[in-house]
Amino acid sequence: MYTSTGNAKTIRNDNSSRFGRFMQVCFDPKYKIKGCVIQDYLLEQSRITTQASNERNYHIFYQLTAAAEVRESWLDVVTYMTSMLRCVQRDKDLRERFLLSGPRDFAYLNTSGCIVLDGVDDAARFDGLRLAFEVVQIPEEKIQGVISVVAAILWLGNLDFQVQQNVNVNAQLFRANIVVANTSAFPARTHIDQYQFILGHRE
Repeated sequence: MYTSTGNAKTIRNDNSSRFGRFMQVCFDPKYKIKGCVIQDYLLEQSRITTQASNERNYHIFYQLTAAAEVRESWLDVVTYMTSMLRCVQRDKDLRERFLLSGPRDFAYLNTSGCIVLDGVDDAARFDGLRLAFEVVQIPEEKIQGVISVVAAILWLGNLDFQVQQNVNVNAQLFRANIVVANTSAFPARTHIDQYQFILGHRE
């Protein structure tokens, strides 16, 4: 879980840790480990919106979108000695529930020049992440909440703003981006009107 949410590809390391934490380990009277408490969690937040050339965002974004992506592949039809193109949709429920598609469709993932890592199956890694959530007994509604937040962040990156005339602190979405805003509001479980107001007004 730490690797997916806190690691990313850099120019020096394909799996570089971009977070820091202080972990307090708890022992029982017989000095056996009983659990731990994370006191602080520091994340390189700027990486979410901007990555250097040939680097990647955090792994979880690529894993989630790869699992939801519709991929094209060639199917050999022996009977007719020919091939035909078919679309393979790996996780239809994930794609429809969170309105997701492949990583190339999101600005936070497609601008650095690096989307795929050699020898790494991001979709399979997402399966491993889901299994890790279940092993540590995180409730399903919490898992869905995490996925909702990640999906909403990806859609937020596709928004473009314009400055309102005679207003210094607020902005408004370009008309073409209203649909994108509504899409990002859906996985965030936020009312659309309230969501658009929040996007355009600085607290």
